[in-house]
Amino acid sequence: MSPFLGYESRSDKVLGPATSFAYGGTCDIGVRYIFSNGIGVYVGWRGQACNGIDLWFSQGPLFNLPVALGGK
Repeated sequence: MSPFLGYESRSDKVLGPATSFAYGGTCDIGVRYIFSNGIGVYVGWRGQACNGIDLWFSQGPLFNLPVALGGK
């Protein structure tokens, strides 16, 4: 889990400009496996929520294939 604190700014011709202090968090759930040759596989799910000018929530799958630099 990772917290988020920041500043959000909107420049919209219809809704007008707006600024806000934004806060929220990110949470990842996943499984990682590292093979003996230094190559790894990571699969999981990420959810993010942020409250600034508007409240929003996003989620989706994660996939990563890291390779160790310099070998094992």
